[in-house]
Amino acid sequence: MSEFKSNLDETLSLISVEGRHVAMLTRWFSREGGLELYCHRLVEELLDRGVRVSVVCEENKSDFAHENLAVIDYGPPFKKLSKGDAYRYAFRKTREILERLENVDLVHSQQLPSPRHEVVTFHNHTVNRLSNTGRGLERVVNKAKSSFTDRYQTKMLFDRRLASEANCRIFVSSTEQEEYYREFNLDPNSPYVIAYPGATTGKEAAADAEPSDYDEYERVSRFPFLFVGKGYRMKGLDILFKACRLLKSYGAEFELNVVGLEKKPILAAALMRYKIEDRVNFLGYVSDVSRVFDRCYAIVTPSRLESFGMAPLQAMRHGLVPIVSRVSGIAEVLESGVNGLILENHLEPEELAFQMKRLLDEPELLSAMSARARERACDFTWEKTADATIFAYQHVIHSKMNI
Repeated sequence: MSEFKSNLDETLSLISVEGRHVAMLTRWFSREGGLELYCHRLVEELLDRGVRVSVVCEENKSDFAHENLAVIDYGPPFKKLSKGDAYRYAFRKTREILERLENVDLVHSQQLPSPRHEVVTFHNHTVNRLSNTGRGLERVVNKAKSSFTDRYQTKMLFDRRLASEANCRIFVSSTEQEEYYREFNLDPNSPYVIAYPGATTGKEAAADAEPSDYDEYERVSRFPFLFVGKGYRMKGLDILFKACRLLKSYGAEFELNVVGLEKKPILAAALMRYKIEDRVNFLGYVSDVSRVFDRCYAIVTPSRLESFGMAPLQAMRHGLVPIVSRVSGIAEVLESGVNGLILENHLEPEELAFQMKRLLDEPELLSAMSARARERACDFTWEKTADATIFAYQHVIHSKMNI
């Protein structure tokens, strides 16, 4: 670390954020979801640090209250909008509210289109990401969509504005940060912060207690794997189904529990195609997924797109061994074979089936990685997320003081 950067960090640490007024922009203020949970837990932490927060959102889906919290919801549109129009709607509404808000020290957008944003937290990849991580046809289709569809072009426009105009950028992984700086040709010296999410959801009081004893795994008739997500291809469920077909052909006894998806006809057809109807359980929406975590041994997320991966991190807190793709942000905080398994080629079901079978065949490896996964997850707290965010705030405040 250079002496200049060391001195700057020391200067920033002396800037207090207590009593500062932050306008937090997010589509929904809610404890459900990924981005929404991240924002909600961050707001809770900021309030604990004495920051005043005005949440500006389309809908308030939380009953959380605090004396220093105001939630301003501008309401959903009167009719269903296209994705491109939805981005423009959010921009107009946030502009109207920000023009009325008084004494705001800085505006923090959770990747919501807005006319003002000193700090932006990026949760999603750029629209071109799949052009690098998908199959051949997927890459071609994605490039065409990026070039010709209003939805993709509008998102790219707003993401470019958010990235280029922010005084300080926050990313949920270094993988995502590198992508944005490359995609939008940002100055390598322009400031950014990595703020990983915490490992708990807020509903997991039991996870903060003494963890369950995973040293001796219960001998079950079928090894329980878990998948959490809503995307069939983006989250890699199609690859996972193919891997399950291979596992079944090897004679392995296992089951796959799918959280977040209903068994719709297209998914039922895929099960029949791969002859794994008897191995896959669709659990649909689960309000407290921690209860499912406690019934499974490993979580499989062979994503094509994953800025970080909150579900695997939360599952690790319960001792589940994560199997994730190298292109996922969470891979950068794991050590393959120690506290998780990393797929070097996330599009190959043979590699995934091999890694899944390792856990079935090697109970000692499973037990050791479970303990280490739980230890690694404990390194990720919402307090640290808030610390990183506040550092970004201090940078913005410092830059304003020196204008």
